[in-house]
Amino acid sequence: MTEIPPYPQRANRIARRQAASLAVSLLFHVSLIAIGVLLFTVFRSPSVEPERRGGIVLTEISEMQEPVFLDQQDVDQEQVEQQFQAAQAAAAPSAPSIDIPEPSELPGPKVDFADPSATDMAAESLTDKPPNEFEISEADLEAIAREQRRLRAKQPKGNPISVSVFGGTKMTGRRFVFILDRSQSMGSDGLGVLSRAQSELSGAINQLQLNHSFQVVTYHSKTSTISKRELLPANAENKALVKPFLQRLAAFGSTEHKHGISAALAFRPDTVVLLTDGGYPGLGNSEMKNIRRRAGDAEFHCIQFGLGPRQSTQPNFMTKLAGQHNGTYRYIDVRSWDK
Repeated sequence: MTEIPPYPQRANRIARRQAASLAVSLLFHVSLIAIGVLLFTVFRSPSVEPERRGGIVLTEISEMQEPVFLDQQDVDQEQVEQQFQAAQAAAAPSAPSIDIPEPSELPGPKVDFADPSATDMAAESLTDKPPNEFEISEADLEAIAREQRRLRAKQPKGNPISVSVFGGTKMTGRRFVFILDRSQSMGSDGLGVLSRAQSELSGAINQLQLNHSFQVVTYHSKTSTISKRELLPANAENKALVKPFLQRLAAFGSTEHKHGISAALAFRPDTVVLLTDGGYPGLGNSEMKNIRRRAGDAEFHCIQFGLGPRQSTQPNFMTKLAGQHNGTYRYIDVRSWDK
């Protein structure tokens, strides 16, 4: 038979067991709470942002058209600067007023104060600086004088002379260049001008005096001249070279008028005589312009040869050369030589 302890002892044991159970339960729940707090801290949502303080933000547009954000400190500093500038402006002395007299009240001669016109303003110099002044040394002056003496020595002296070819108007000058077309159409198989020109040019050059000079330029696709590439003094020795030179010529090839005229202008003549049938190609506007630039005061006398009457009355490069250079133009029908 089991012995039952007295009631007080049994009550004490029951109380101790209940206290132990309560302690274990409390420890268990505290552990659960701690674990839950730790898990919440580690795995909380990243989208949750910390609390931020609010305030008023001002913006203004900069010179670069970009927004600039201002806080309260920037606004306070700007107000202080504005107050300082206003105080400086108030403390600055004001300029005294000046009475400017009317132009009529000023002493001295009256001046016209009318507004200038656009023409007057355009005529005014853009600078008040004096024009540049250059000094020429003694050596430069002596060099210029020598060059002038050389040019004067090359100038033909004496009176000019008048000559004619193929019975035409006389042509006057001191420095003559005769340009003869020797292309195939000018030979015996064509117009027959080349053989006839031998006696005509020889006779004209024989009329020149010692103070005159001359040269003969022949051309087709190339050019040739008598002896040296320079104007020849009209002495007996040089005149004797003309006829043999012309007799050796053969008519062939195409016609390049610009080559013959360019070679003639290189001698700087004052009288140019061009003898040609004016075959294709002629001279274009740019070539005519170049001739005008190089010819200076030289006269151009042009003689054109053809078979029968002139077919067209329209201007050609030969009539233009004569008109632009104070010369003459003639057309010769070669059939008239047989009459």
